[in-house]
Amino acid sequence: MLVDDVGQLDDGVEAFNRWRGEHPDAPLELTDADLSGRDLRGVDLTGAKLTRADMAGSDLSHAILDDASAEDADFTGARMHAASLQR
Repeated sequence: MLVDDVGQLDDGVEAFNRWRGEHPDAPLELTDADLSGRDLRGVDLTGAKLTRADMAGSDLSHAILDDASAEDADFTGARMHAASLQR
């Protein structure tokens, strides 16, 4: 299963994380996604491809971004308190 747009996130972080738990190996393709200004507290974006994604002004507090690639992504003004950014 491939996530190729922000549709999976439109149902909210809790529903997305539940889906993510059921599909831990699903690639998260969010290149060029507009996630600006979203409440993404606690979202699991492990391994997500966030190339050129617009994350400006989003709340990514406690989010998991381990192994994510975020080349040229815009995190201007994003809140990332206690976010995990390993590897």
